[in-house]
Amino acid sequence: MIERPKDPTDTAKLEARVKYLEEVNRSTLDALEMTVALGGYLTQTPLDQDPSTILNETMLHLKRLMPFRTLSLFMASGADFDLKLCDPTSDEKIIQNEIETQIADGSFAWALRQNRAVTVSAKCFADHKLVLHTLTTKSRVIGMFAGILKDAEFMAGDIRSDLLSIVLFNCAQSLENTTLYRSVEMRTHELKAANEQLQQEIAERKEAEKALRIKDSAIASSINAIALADLQGNLTYVNPSFLKIWGYDTEKQVLGKSYAKFWQSKDQAAKVTQMLQTQSNWVGELVARKTDSTLFDVHLSASMVKDENGNPLCMMGSFLDITHRKKMEQALQESEQRFKELANLLPQTIFEIDLKGNLIYVNRHGLEFYGYTQEEVENAFNVFQLFIPEDAKRAKQNIRKLVKGEKIDDAEYTTIKKDGSTSPVLIYPALILYDGEPIGVRGILIDITDRKKAEENRRKLEHELMQQTRLSSIGLLTAGIAHNLKGPLTSLMGTVSLMQMEHPDFDELDTILSLAGDINTIINTMLTKIRREQRAQKTRLNLNDLLTTELNFLEADLDFKHCVEKTYQFQENLPSIEGVHSDFSQGLMNIVRNALHAMAESKEKKLTITTRTDDTCVRVEITDTGCGIAEENIPKLFTPFFTTKPTTQEATGPIGTGLGLYSTYQLLQPYGVKFDVKSKVGKGTTFTVLVPMQKQNLKTTRKRKSTSSKKSNSFRLK
Repeated sequence: MIERPKDPTDTAKLEARVKYLEEVNRSTLDALEMTVALGGYLTQTPLDQDPSTILNETMLHLKRLMPFRTLSLFMASGADFDLKLCDPTSDEKIIQNEIETQIADGSFAWALRQNRAVTVSAKCFADHKLVLHTLTTKSRVIGMFAGILKDAEFMAGDIRSDLLSIVLFNCAQSLENTTLYRSVEMRTHELKAANEQLQQEIAERKEAEKALRIKDSAIASSINAIALADLQGNLTYVNPSFLKIWGYDTEKQVLGKSYAKFWQSKDQAAKVTQMLQTQSNWVGELVARKTDSTLFDVHLSASMVKDENGNPLCMMGSFLDITHRKKMEQALQESEQRFKELANLLPQTIFEIDLKGNLIYVNRHGLEFYGYTQEEVENAFNVFQLFIPEDAKRAKQNIRKLVKGEKIDDAEYTTIKKDGSTSPVLIYPALILYDGEPIGVRGILIDITDRKKAEENRRKLEHELMQQTRLSSIGLLTAGIAHNLKGPLTSLMGTVSLMQMEHPDFDELDTILSLAGDINTIINTMLTKIRREQRAQKTRLNLNDLLTTELNFLEADLDFKHCVEKTYQFQENLPSIEGVHSDFSQGLMNIVRNALHAMAESKEKKLTITTRTDDTCVRVEITDTGCGIAEENIPKLFTPFFTTKPTTQEATGPIGTGLGLYSTYQLLQPYGVKFDVKSKVGKGTTFTVLVPMQKQNLKTTRKRKSTSSKKSNSFRLK
């Protein structure tokens, strides 16, 4: 720094002053050039330049302008002059203290109120000077400059101080321009965004208006009748379909009128309104009234129209004339009812199922046959549970074959009833198609239990017939043998009689003759039985004689002859009856054989046979001491193939076929014979055969009862 001369009169001093002035001018020019260069930079600074870049560039030029040891730029933050350090330095504390002092004594506040770029402080310290200068534009204060000079001699009033104000003013103006630019840019961006949003809202509004016009057109052209009514129930809009369905020509005929006028029942219309007020919607069917008072059925979908706050605005209804549909439904219901009635009359099971086996429909016979109620099969009832496991698998496979169009060969299954019993059935299925696609199976199920039993009975009857044929052949053969034996036996007896005359002392001949007589009696009995059984014509029969012959013939059975205690109580003068001998002999002996079989395991074997008459019939009672018959089995005794005895050859006791008592019933029932059975399990059984008497026998029987008491031949054999 050049010193100024103290005495201007001194030539040397003048020269020194000239030199000083030249130096000042040169320094001033340099400062001016630097200031101009900085001003040019600041004026050409892009408006989007970052403020920190502007501040850093300003500080570089200020260091050239003055010999600052420390440079700091502060930016004001808010109206309370809360200054924040922009460029922290080692002298931050000194600067901060001075700023606080200037704020406290009001100097800084005054400078800010002046809205001018002024130096608010040029305070000198021992070795430095602190310069505080505001950053002010023409419109506002935006910050402050703080600098510590290296040379404490530099005066604030120096030209450089003026240049400092110029530089700082340009810096503040540039910062303000940048801030304004950013504000304008931000506002422009906001306006652009607002404009874009406005354009979008306009486009959306146009689209909404277009959609609204489409909706209006759709409502107006809808085949459904559509109407709007205010909250009091008066019509405010109707579409053309409403006018057409109700038979009106123009809207003026219906608008403003209460909607209740258009229904048959005003009470029902009031209920719909109440439902809309409480539940906001209602769907159902009503009976409407046309302009000519014609009634017709409509389906109504009604709703309460509300604003965005949930407040009701009006009521809206959509109507569809369902008169034709109701008639079709009625016809369909009547047809379905006829089908169900016809199906329920059939003695077979009619069913419908889906492809998974869930039951859709079954007739009354199906429910009764399997023992289920309608309620039990209505909730996801799968029919495959009615099949035994192996047949259930086959039934599913057959449904898959049916869907594929393949032929089903085996349609016989075994099904399970609710009580656990099984039944063989035949199923004839057919696909249920909807739009050409299979959706289920319907069919007829036929119980073939009776058919199976009939086939089994036929086989047994054929076997029984073969046995009877074989026995008949044996009988004929036996008769031939007996006839052939009778000749030699007669000769033998004649020869023994001659020998007895020649040798009266030979006692063995009496024994031989007695045995030969027994043989002859047996042969005669056999021939009599065979001869009588071969007669198919009715004859007069005495049941005492018939039973005697049959029981004598049964003596050939050693168990019957020696192990059974027999008691016969035959009424004398028993009235004869008319019938085929073989029918009564076989029928009665079947009962006797059953009695003997019942006593097979009994310790005490007693057989009692009694004949007697009452006012109308001949009674034959056959009593045994066998195992007895359970009460529930007595009604089944005369049904074919019912037996309580073993039916296989491996059995040790008597074998049963279930045809003995059945054949007895079939043989004697044509004569009007009735049967009475009394039995006690473990005690024995009494079979009573009631044979009706002919009219002449009834007269004879009454005469005998009036003249004498009945007599009977009673004898006991063991």
